[in-house]
Amino acid sequence: MKSTEEKVTAIPQHILDEIVAFEAEIGRLRRKEIPEEKFKRFRLQHGIYGQRQKDTFMVRVKIPQGVLNPEQLKLLSDIGDRFSNRIAHATARQDIQFHFVKLENVPAIMRLLAEEGLTTREACGNTVRNVTACYLSGICPDELFDVSPYARLTTNYLLRNPVCQSLPRKFKISFSGCLKDCSLAPINDIGAVAVKKGFNGHTQSGFRIYIAGGLGPHPRIAQLLEEFVPVDDLIPLSEAILRVFDQYGERRNRNRARMKFLLEKIGFEELRKRIMEEFKIVKASKRWAFTLPPEDTPDDYLEAGARKEQRLVPFEYTETLGNGDPYFHRWRATNVIPQKETGYCVAHIRLVLGDITTDQLRRLGDITEKYSHGLIRVTHQQNLLLRWVRNEDLYDLYKDLKKGDLALAGVGRMIDIQSCPGAETCNLGLTSSRQLAYALSKELTARDDAEIEGVKIKVSGCPNSCGHHHIADIGFHGVAKKIEGRLVPHYQLHLGGGVGNGRAVIGDSDIKLPARNIPKAVSELVSVYQREQLEGEQFYQFIERVGRDYIHCILDKYISIPSFAESPGHYSDWGSNAEFIVKLGAGECAGGVVDMIEDLLLAGSREAARATLLFEAGEHDESVKWIERAIISISRGMLVPFGIDTEVESEIIREFQDKIIDKCIVSDRVEPLFENYGKPEIRSRISEFISLVNILAGEAHEAYRRLDANFKFRKREKEET
Repeated sequence: MKSTEEKVTAIPQHILDEIVAFEAEIGRLRRKEIPEEKFKRFRLQHGIYGQRQKDTFMVRVKIPQGVLNPEQLKLLSDIGDRFSNRIAHATARQDIQFHFVKLENVPAIMRLLAEEGLTTREACGNTVRNVTACYLSGICPDELFDVSPYARLTTNYLLRNPVCQSLPRKFKISFSGCLKDCSLAPINDIGAVAVKKGFNGHTQSGFRIYIAGGLGPHPRIAQLLEEFVPVDDLIPLSEAILRVFDQYGERRNRNRARMKFLLEKIGFEELRKRIMEEFKIVKASKRWAFTLPPEDTPDDYLEAGARKEQRLVPFEYTETLGNGDPYFHRWRATNVIPQKETGYCVAHIRLVLGDITTDQLRRLGDITEKYSHGLIRVTHQQNLLLRWVRNEDLYDLYKDLKKGDLALAGVGRMIDIQSCPGAETCNLGLTSSRQLAYALSKELTARDDAEIEGVKIKVSGCPNSCGHHHIADIGFHGVAKKIEGRLVPHYQLHLGGGVGNGRAVIGDSDIKLPARNIPKAVSELVSVYQREQLEGEQFYQFIERVGRDYIHCILDKYISIPSFAESPGHYSDWGSNAEFIVKLGAGECAGGVVDMIEDLLLAGSREAARATLLFEAGEHDESVKWIERAIISISRGMLVPFGIDTEVESEIIREFQDKIIDKCIVSDRVEPLFENYGKPEIRSRISEFISLVNILAGEAHEAYRRLDANFKFRKREKEET
């Protein structure tokens, strides 16, 4: 095992510099040298999210494809002990989060994570979020091929990539290995599903690519972009999609900034046309040669010699284990499935609402090393997964999990309820979604059929759908209604949603239920389903057959509540005895001035990069256009602190020379760009001007970093000669 000194030495210098820069920005914030709004955008890009509680933050750790090793598990438990509330939270995007962290402790956390190859970078903000992959990839009997290496390749290519550092809004990518689509392609901006195609007598691997899906207040199912994309084209096509979103996505109205709204605005055919045109340029501009990261297959287990030495018993053997422990067989029935490789199985670990204590994490480090060949995965259902468990070891694994209270049965069943943090910590949460989920779980656990497989329940504290309520059999999102002049916590009911096996449906209904009535209402709804379902009928099929009016009749008695005098408890939220109030904090977006400056400067950087791309692709006339666009965007951004906002290009050029170049805020090296703007000299000296516009972009960003708390630029320091 490496010493701490060796681990620190192994951290790449650019990551160390990044952490030092974050620490420096905290110092500048404390000294009031930079605006709070500017720091907010900066920290979000580094995965640090504000909480409802003053002076505390949520730290989101990116876990690519959810894969963790024992050392990382133990590190996460140490971080939770030292800096958080001793609880880690698994997310629906296979991340791990810590809450109630003090800002001054964040750099120390970043360093510790970097020592074990983890980062918070781009886990929040207008960037490519954690790239997810099916948690069964590599071992699933139904998969066409293991998508994990391609997901890791995408992660590695896009992390810190300039092409996606300041998108119009967040961007999500997923990979699935078969049509079951465990990674939920229809609700991602890019959803890649493995396919194979016959070609000249050979079978070629590729992906079916879906685009522009997403949930939130206006959910949209992704549309099919390409039926088959060869694996070699995956990265250039993904970059082309990102570039089109970056260029044309909405930047003024944050509520319309996701890619799904771009599709809605210009139409699918136009969007596809722009993507494929960009794809040609991206392909022509670079040499695309990638080496795939290795699969998660433990090669020494699969070597012929090692296999011969092992007794590879079939999965049926596990039925004979633990005969004196009936709960083991219940756990096995709901949490364990066979792998496609003979002799091995997969064991799910159910986490209540995605939470796990640091002591449990530490124990899992040892268990993973002992039973799962040193790897564990976070799933999209906010649970954990152990792979490569030998069938004959299953009962011993169960006993070790049970000692740590980690052997809860019911994974993927009705009692395995998914929830976002809600009003407990989130600034946008209207209701205490987690507390409702606890109450639901308590109500349903008492039922004999608590582990129904075909009923999935998901809860969100607001319409933003962080709890994925839109794709639940029974989903809820928090709202507030006035009764007798008092606010009462309610939830909008969503019925019959779901993604997978070729089905992608957004659930909905027109029913709003008071929070306190929901556990009983859900229990009765499930009872009606159990009593009246046809043979083999899934819950969503039952909803479609009986109709929403019938469901409304069943739930009608739960829509009203007694008067406040009769039952004041109905007027409080779950987990609280106080009268309900809606108290929203500030959303995690930056202030208007900061948004305007950063968006324009980043637009200029993107346009300068695109001019370079077009030049390399031989498109010189187009390159000149993008050089000029970059000059204007950067100039407009730099002029915002001076109160100048005009689209008249001649004024922009003149004001920039007067207020920026002549005041030494940027160097006079870039002056030829402004002296020759709109003139044919740019076309004849295109290589020189591409270099200059990239210098301008760099100096503009450096000047912005020197912007003080009063939005005044500091003069550029004289360069040494």
